[in-house]
Amino acid sequence: RSNNLHHTSRKVMAANCLISVANKSADVVIVDSDTLLPAFRDHELKPLLVQLPSKLKKAKTVSAVVKANSSFKKLSDLKGKKACFTSIDGMGWTSFTIKMEETGSLNGICPYTKAISEFFSEICVSKPSPDVHAYPNIKICSAEYNEMSYDEGEIYEMSYDNEAVAFQCLAIGGGDVAFISTDSIPQFLEHMKGNPEAEGLTLDSFRALCDSDSAKHECELSWGSYSQVMVRDNILPSREEDVRSLFTGLNNLFGHLNTPSTRTFNMFEKSNSLFDTQDYSSLENVQQRLEQIEDFLKKAKLRPNNYEIAVRSMNKCLPSSASRVSLSLTTLLIFVSLILLDNN
Repeated sequence: RSNNLHHTSRKVMAANCLISVANKSADVVIVDSDTLLPAFRDHELKPLLVQLPSKLKKAKTVSAVVKANSSFKKLSDLKGKKACFTSIDGMGWTSFTIKMEETGSLNGICPYTKAISEFFSEICVSKPSPDVHAYPNIKICSAEYNEMSYDEGEIYEMSYDNEAVAFQCLAIGGGDVAFISTDSIPQFLEHMKGNPEAEGLTLDSFRALCDSDSAKHECELSWGSYSQVMVRDNILPSREEDVRSLFTGLNNLFGHLNTPSTRTFNMFEKSNSLFDTQDYSSLENVQQRLEQIEDFLKKAKLRPNNYEIAVRSMNKCLPSSASRVSLSLTTLLIFVSLILLDNN
């Protein structure tokens, strides 16, 4: 049955892949953390498997990173400043939104994109989105932020890494804060060598803001898996099991050490196989990196600020009660006016 699925499944690697799975044109899609919220919210997809390191402390994280010499002490100090994000509705964007919504800092403004656009004076996003054109202070990051130097032989796609672009937006003065992983900063700094605007910058030139007044490199807004295998929510149970079996089988085939580069299955950056095995010495450890979502969520509950849990429980952005009352009164007045005009 799994062999048959291998031939009949259609995984669409395109911008409309989420739509393709939702409308049954495709069976499965692999999303990164920046695509998780749209997959849940807009297309009603659900995860089956997650990709993450065997050690949970090495999971993907996102922090509000600022210059070390800046005056910011906590997240609320960023109001009215310039922000650099990988994408609208991405992991950094959504994690910050959740934190601000929890503290009431968004003032009940909806949708969340509007609330964040009003929180910051300017926003630069690495990844294009239709929402960019709806808000005048949200723009695609300048082309100069895409210029990074990579040695021959490195993965080509990394030169277009959205997180690298967001970091450069901060590093060369385009923004006051970048929502990225602090673990990525040393690598980005290495690749910025030779850029006169980045001269003198080191890891100590940056720090992460916490919810409180503390300021440590370890501060994180959220953490989670690197990628997820997702299907539509109403998929047949038998088909769901087929998908699980297929990807478990692919992991066994392509997850071994020293597997030659297989571009078709290059799901994750820095990977020479279906799953990056660079730091793992046994097949047992490799297999632990492809994990059932149910098992992952059990572990995730033991560590605060898990992104997958936060996205699942994220409040829908509803207008404040005052706004609803105002809207109701306005609607009533319009209705009464129409009746009076009709009677005349």
